[in-house]
Amino acid sequence: MNIQTEHLENQLVRLTVTIEMGRLDEAKQKAARKVANQIRIPGFRKGKVPYHILIKNGLEGEILNQAVENLSQDIYREALQANDHLDPYGPGSFEDFKLEDAPVFIYTVPLQPVAKLGDYRAIRRDYTAPEITDEMLERSLKRLQEEEAEAEESTEPIVLGNRVTFDLHSTFADDPKPLEAKEGDAEADKDQEAEDERPAKGAQFAHEHGAQITLAIEDDPILPGFAEKLVGANVGDELEFELTVPEDDSDYADIAGRLIQFNVSIEKVEKVTLPELNDEFAQKVSAEDPEGQLQTLDELKAKLHESIKTQLERQAKNTFVEGVIEAFVEQAEISFPDAMLQDQIEDKIESFKGRLQQQGIGLDMYMRVMNMTTEQLQEQYREPAAEDLKRIIVLRELLKEERISATSEDIQVKIDEMLIPFAGNEELRKLFDNESTRISVLNEVLQERLYDRIFDIATGAELPDLSKLEDDAETLKTGDNSESEESQS
Repeated sequence: MNIQTEHLENQLVRLTVTIEMGRLDEAKQKAARKVANQIRIPGFRKGKVPYHILIKNGLEGEILNQAVENLSQDIYREALQANDHLDPYGPGSFEDFKLEDAPVFIYTVPLQPVAKLGDYRAIRRDYTAPEITDEMLERSLKRLQEEEAEAEESTEPIVLGNRVTFDLHSTFADDPKPLEAKEGDAEADKDQEAEDERPAKGAQFAHEHGAQITLAIEDDPILPGFAEKLVGANVGDELEFELTVPEDDSDYADIAGRLIQFNVSIEKVEKVTLPELNDEFAQKVSAEDPEGQLQTLDELKAKLHESIKTQLERQAKNTFVEGVIEAFVEQAEISFPDAMLQDQIEDKIESFKGRLQQQGIGLDMYMRVMNMTTEQLQEQYREPAAEDLKRIIVLRELLKEERISATSEDIQVKIDEMLIPFAGNEELRKLFDNESTRISVLNEVLQERLYDRIFDIATGAELPDLSKLEDDAETLKTGDNSESEESQS
C-alpha cells in the first residue's frame, strides 16, 4: 500500500491510497459471489454462477462497484492508522476510485481546527470597576420587605403599592426599523436583511399566567409605565394598552424604540403592609441562611452590599473579558474544516427553530412565508456561525496555552458551592451524580478560570510562568470524535 498525503485549505487533507491489484481481484471474487446470489441466469443454480459467466452477462461493473465499496472502509482505516499524526475532526469522505496501473482510492479527511494566537499576552484594556449605589441597596432591601410583607386581598381599585396577580400577553405592535444600508454593497445589504432576526410585528414579547408584581413606578419589572397602566383597574378587568421600549435600556438594546401591545387580565389585588426595617427583620430573613443567621440590620445591609458587589463585578468582568476575547480573535490565525462549520450552522438553525416554536411558528412555515429554501437558510447563518467558531477555537487554544485545567476534586468543590442554598436536599445532589452533569460543571469551572486569566492578562496583572506549569489530568471535554478514525462516509 502506498499513501500520498496532501494538505488542502480549511483543515482538509486528501489521502491518495494505491493498493496491490491482487487485493482488488480478491475483493471482486467476493463481490461476484454476492452478486451471483442476487440474480438468476438460465442454466445455473442461484449462487453457483461462475465468475466469467457473470462478466459475460454484463455484470463486471456491478461486481467492481461492490468490491470497491467493500474495500473502501478497510483501506480508509488502514490509511489513517498509517498517518496516526493526523487528528480528524470527523468521518472522512470517499471521493474517487481510479483503476490505472493499480487500484487508487482517494479520500478527504476534515482535521481538527488550529489557531495561532500570536502575542495575546501583550493585549491591554482599561477596566473600570462598577459602582455600588445606595439606590441598589435600597431596592434589595425593598424586595426582601415585599417577600415578608403581609397581604390582604382587596376589592378596591388598584393603587401603587398593591400586589397584583394577572395574566399577561404581549406582542410587538410594529415592525423593526430598517437596517442601516451599507453604501455601495447591494449584495451585503441583501445578506444583512436575510440575517435580521429581530422580532417582526405580531411576534410575542412576553406571555405569562399568574404573573405577580408589587406596583412601583421606580422599579417596574416589565417596562416603564406598565405599573401606572394598571392603576385604577379592578379584579376581573381586561386591559389593553401600548408601551414603547426605552431607547436607553441596555436590557432591551436590540428592540429599543419598539411599540409593545399589552393585554392584561387582572386576577387578584392585595394590599401590602411592609415589615419595619430593624434588627428583628434582619434576623427573620436570615433565619435559614446556610452561612448563619444575622443579628442586626447593619449586618444584613453589609451582606446585601457584598452580594450586589459580587454580582456587579461578575457582570462587569464578563463584559470586559468578552471585549478582550474579540481582540484575541481578531489577531489570531484560525483555520477549521467546512464540516465543523456545517455542524455549527445546523446548531444555530436548531436554536432558531426552538425560538420560533416558542412563538407558535414552525420552521417550515417560516421558510414558506419568507420564500426561503433550506440552502438559503443555511447561507444566512454561515457568517455568524463562522464567527462563533472562531471564538470557540480561540478559547480552546487559550485553555491549552495557559495550561488551565480542573480535577475531579475541583468539580466536587464547585458542586458543593452550588448546593449551599439547598443544604440537605439530597434529591438535588443526586442530579449531579451523572457524567453529563459533571462535564457541564467542569466546563463552567474551566470557563471561570479562563475568564479570570484573560482578565489578568488584559489588566496587566502578574501572570504565571507557563514554562513551569504542568497539564492536569482533566481538561475541557468536547464532543467525542472517536469514531472519526474508524469510519468514512
